[in-house]
Amino acid sequence: MLFDWTALVFSWVVRIIFAFIWTEIQTNSSSLPGTPGAGDPANSVLRWAVSFENLLEDPFGVRYFTAFLMSEVSAENILFWQACEKFKKIPATSLNELKIAARSMYNMYLSESAPYSVNIDDTARVGEQDLEQPVPDMFNKAQAQIFKLMKMDSYRRFVRSPLYQSCTLTSVEGKPLPPLSSEANKGSRDNVNKSPRSDKKV
Repeated sequence: MLFDWTALVFSWVVRIIFAFIWTEIQTNSSSLPGTPGAGDPANSVLRWAVSFENLLEDPFGVRYFTAFLMSEVSAENILFWQACEKFKKIPATSLNELKIAARSMYNMYLSESAPYSVNIDDTARVGEQDLEQPVPDMFNKAQAQIFKLMKMDSYRRFVRSPLYQSCTLTSVEGKPLPPLSSEANKGSRDNVNKSPRSDKKV
């Protein structure tokens, strides 16, 4: 039984390496003048399995990862991470904008009554008093904890999921990525509102 499992893992590793090399070749050749397929999102699919950071840098990677998290009813994690990224870009001098955004994030993800709370410990939790004098990096600790949770758990399941396998297959075959439902493609908070949850599966 051990041999079968090892052989299966080895087979997948070989397939991923081969597909990644093939994609690198396709990506490089697509930059040549007159070469079709330039900018095809499928060309970057195999990079998603190289690292979680690669996936987050690719808008298509984030979109499909969000769809996967929605299927597990845990999309609040990636949505919170994205909200933190946007929040950090607000200038420190724009106090009113920071206050509004901070309050919205706190109510949605961090307060005791938050409908879509994220799983962080007390060291990263932002209090009501912090909302009066917000700064662009005030959610950094919380974001870092959610990043680690996704990277160590959800991301590992994603790259083994049928959704990612389907993306990989279409990428190798040079076909468009498989379509997502309108909700997953939209990737908005409205989508998550349709499935409130009490348990936290990261």
